[in-house]
Amino acid sequence: MTFQLIGFTAEGKRILRFDHDATRRHSPIIDRMGKVYIAENKSIAAYLRQLNYMGEDPEDYATLWNYTQGITANRFPLYEYPEFPFQQTETVTNFRIEESS
Repeated sequence: MTFQLIGFTAEGKRILRFDHDATRRHSPIIDRMGKVYIAENKSIAAYLRQLNYMGEDPEDYATLWNYTQGITANRFPLYEYPEFPFQQTETVTNFRIEESS
């Protein structure tokens, strides 16, 4: 999944907009879902305080504030499927999409 920072809550929690990786094949329902929005469960400042409490040096995490976008990495070649002596069907049979009227 890819994400982009789109805002902050009043408490300083990041609001992220997620999307599915466009370079991979997904179920057709993904095209109808739209974006997914997540407000983090704690602010970055609270997370840094938690790390400090656990004995970590918060300065080691100074770049944490810069994570405003994430893009799915390219698939590692080990996970590329080999060519098969048959074709896959394009038909998806494990769900049904009800047409809205």
